[in-house]
Amino acid sequence: HAVLEMEVITRAVADARDLLVTAESELVPVGWKRTDHMIKRWEARQKSYSDREGRATAERLGLPEDAAEVKAELLKGFHAWAAANHQEPDPEQPALDAAVAECEAKIQQCQDAVQSAIAQGG
Repeated sequence: HAVLEMEVITRAVADARDLLVTAESELVPVGWKRTDHMIKRWEARQKSYSDREGRATAERLGLPEDAAEVKAELLKGFHAWAAANHQEPDPEQPALDAAVAECEAKIQQCQDAVQSAIAQGG
């Protein structure tokens, strides 16, 4: 069995949908760039935390620096420590966020254009 669904649309609707697909595809690389930047920044913070806190925790517990207990302690407290102690501004993040917001606004405009074209007899 098969189901065939057809839709009769105007050229304006087809063009608006093409622009929407293009706008959505432009968001992907911009979003990936922002995500990659955030991951790299998080990894740098984690390494900094691990290096400093790992030594202090290992000394306090009398364990070797790479002991499993130390690593578990580090991972458990990393997010709270980062929130409390790593507040320096990221000079790249605002520009990356703005690029994503610009793409999202363009997508919204294209979605509105599709709906408008459909309402006008699409």
